[in-house]
Amino acid sequence: MLLLRGGPQDMPYSTSLSQRMVFLYWFSGLVVLATTLRPEAFIASMTLSVALMAGYLYAVLALVGKSPRYAQTLAAYAGVGALFNVISWPLMALVAVTPENDGLMSLLSLLFLLLISWEVLVKAFIWRHALDSGMFHGLLLALALFFLTMILTQRLTDWLA
Repeated sequence: MLLLRGGPQDMPYSTSLSQRMVFLYWFSGLVVLATTLRPEAFIASMTLSVALMAGYLYAVLALVGKSPRYAQTLAAYAGVGALFNVISWPLMALVAVTPENDGLMSLLSLLFLLLISWEVLVKAFIWRHALDSGMFHGLLLALALFFLTMILTQRLTDWLA
């Protein structure tokens, strides 16, 4: 899926696989966020992120009458999220130790932008297949979930600070 060659329909239909992928997503997010946040903030942020992902996927699929695809779509979305967490981990570790005025920070910011863009594209591709729709609809749904998650987790971490 990272190379836009497979969709959620290629995943086996298994609620236990979905649960394992959600746990891997949650755990990999904890590892990555531990480089920059306090424990109570990163645990709460990842838990909120998982809840938003699971709820949003279910709501959209149910709204369009595709709820039987939930387990596969959740497994794909969470699995891809876990992989992107692992890929971003070295960048986050570098950001945590790099001074803001360092030229390296500009390069790291560009790499983050590219990585986030790739992740949104892959998740849009998952939506496209899950809903049997066009890429534009998938992109809108992926961006909406991305921004909703970013806004709410930022508010949560600000509140916990």
